[in-house]
Amino acid sequence: MEKKGWKITAITFIVLFTLLVSWIVLGLIIIEKEANEQRHCFYDICEEYPDADYFDKVCTCYDYDNLGYLVVTKTEVID
Repeated sequence: MEKKGWKITAITFIVLFTLLVSWIVLGLIIIEKEANEQRHCFYDICEEYPDADYFDKVCTCYDYDNLGYLVVTKTEVID
């Protein structure tokens, strides 16, 4: 009876380890995709503007008005 206990424990830990590694890899893939979209916003879409913001797949470009305040000049949704 005692010999089967370690097999069940080993299988449980293997399954949990596999799920944990899969979850970490998926998180890294999502972070890399988000970073690429942010770079696309800052360096491709808003390259001619002095400031930009990226949040939740929306890229917003800012420019200065006559008083020196930032105003929204361009907004684009990144697919």
